[in-house]
Amino acid sequence: MNRTPYFDYIEEKLNLLALRINVRGRLNILNLHVHSENFYLHFFNDLFDWKLENLNKSQQNVEAIDLIDHTNKFTIQISATNTKTKIESALSKNILKKYPT
Repeated sequence: MNRTPYFDYIEEKLNLLALRINVRGRLNILNLHVHSENFYLHFFNDLFDWKLENLNKSQQNVEAIDLIDHTNKFTIQISATNTKTKIESALSKNILKKYPT
């Protein structure tokens, strides 16, 4: 019975985060971009019972990879840009060969 209020609350907060990241990105205020990596790390770990880690803790600014799950063997890139060019660019990086899925 509480599903709708919970969904609405979470959906509102995620939309607000996306809006703030978009607006601040245009102003070159990027602190929420950095914090989003850790937010989504915990969010996805709790939601899907994954074992994501922030790759920046062991290797700073690895291209195309922000979060990694060594147990389930996959990587995630957190990005405010969702264009075809951005996705193709990320998928073409040689670093991805180091982390086969």
